[in-house]
Amino acid sequence: MEKESRRMGRVRKVTDKGYGFIHDESLGTVFFHGSDLMTADFQKLKVGTIVEFDAVEVPDGFKAKMILVVEDC
Repeated sequence: MEKESRRMGRVRKVTDKGYGFIHDESLGTVFFHGSDLMTADFQKLKVGTIVEFDAVEVPDGFKAKMILVVEDC
């Protein structure tokens, strides 16, 4: 069963394959897919950008959904 919690973090890595990773202080590395961005274009997303997201617990750790850009870097 999925558990969700709203979190803040920084984009740690963006790939050319449509996904990336966010660093959250307490959760560590959180996977995200570009289709989960709500307020930004994935192609323009930069490492270091501060985002707010729902952290969903999945079998391999956590996945970010409903990602909102809080502050561009």
